[in-house]
Amino acid sequence: MNNIENKASQNEIPEIDLPWSNLPSIFEHVKSNIDEDGRLQLNHLPCDEKTYKEGTPRLEHGFSDGMVFHFGEEDSNNKNVSKLVDLLINISETNSISTKVELYNYIQNITLGSIFVFIMDSLMEHDIKVDLYLYDFAKWLAFESPSTSSVKLGISLLAIIIDDDEDIEQELNRKLFTLGKYDDFTLYVGYAICSKFKYVERELWKLSKLVSGWGRIHTIFYLEPTENPEIKNWILRKGFISGNMIPYHAFLCASIGNLKTELCKNNIDSELLLVAGELIEALVLGGPIDINDYEDGPEVFRLYINLMSNRAFKLQQLMILADIIDFLTGKAASSTHMSKELWPEKFRNELLNNIKLIFKDPKWIQIVKEKSVSTDEDDIWEAEVVSNILGLSK
Repeated sequence: MNNIENKASQNEIPEIDLPWSNLPSIFEHVKSNIDEDGRLQLNHLPCDEKTYKEGTPRLEHGFSDGMVFHFGEEDSNNKNVSKLVDLLINISETNSISTKVELYNYIQNITLGSIFVFIMDSLMEHDIKVDLYLYDFAKWLAFESPSTSSVKLGISLLAIIIDDDEDIEQELNRKLFTLGKYDDFTLYVGYAICSKFKYVERELWKLSKLVSGWGRIHTIFYLEPTENPEIKNWILRKGFISGNMIPYHAFLCASIGNLKTELCKNNIDSELLLVAGELIEALVLGGPIDINDYEDGPEVFRLYINLMSNRAFKLQQLMILADIIDFLTGKAASSTHMSKELWPEKFRNELLNNIKLIFKDPKWIQIVKEKSVSTDEDDIWEAEVVSNILGLSK
């Protein structure tokens, strides 16, 4: 951990207070918690106790960066961009330890998700020397520093630096991939993979299978340009994590995976039907990007409802159809910005009438009765919800 001190400029005063002294490396902590299957078994980092004071709710890993990266306003003139670029240029020229301390302290109080790409673009435009000082500092940030913000900046810097020694470069990339398994770092490692890895889609897909939550969202976002049918099929069928009800996640999986095209095919399998329902359920919840941004939404609804007319046998499917009703009738949060052009009244009424026909099937009364006396709490809950949907509890 003292490497960065030893490489300081000879003109620096050695008695400077170093905020990272005697604190553990995040990379080493992540690395030590990877199981035999290559999966990370880790929920929190040592620095989290400082980040989240007692009583403060913990945000989902990757959430803060994800929100500003995917939904925030782009601002290359952000004052934090120019400040950090100036500090990094100074480090690249002087290796000043006091500047490193200033930068380290500065980034602890900002969210890098909305600006890290602008910082890297600006550094490349300045055509600064990245070898020696900045390269060593980037490696220290990524692999030895004790704070998440420092690691994120280090990963970003290494994304634009390529070592001339191929063996060293491959080892660095392996270490970056390791950090990417932790959801807080996946956004930045995905950027690095796209910037410098030899097999971009293969490595993104591999990483995507190893992360969940916002980590999964970030990797799928980076995979959006893919034309690989195998990857597209995986994104549609496996990319969305059941229970992770984030509309944007569902939007990416449905769009990249061509849900509409798949639902038009003959002999739709049960797995696809289940996934389609889960994606629709998430899309209608409402969010910065939801069903209203999904151009195929009206046709996907129509196809799904038509399939349900013959293949709905689970109460969960009726609950999803009820969510569709809420959207079509203006009761869902996502209904507030519904496009009347995409969803004309005549079309909406047609969908509503088809769903009502499904609800009238007498089999649902028997299924509700059976589930209501089950020993499974989920079954009982579903029976209660569907009983209210069908008006059986009145």
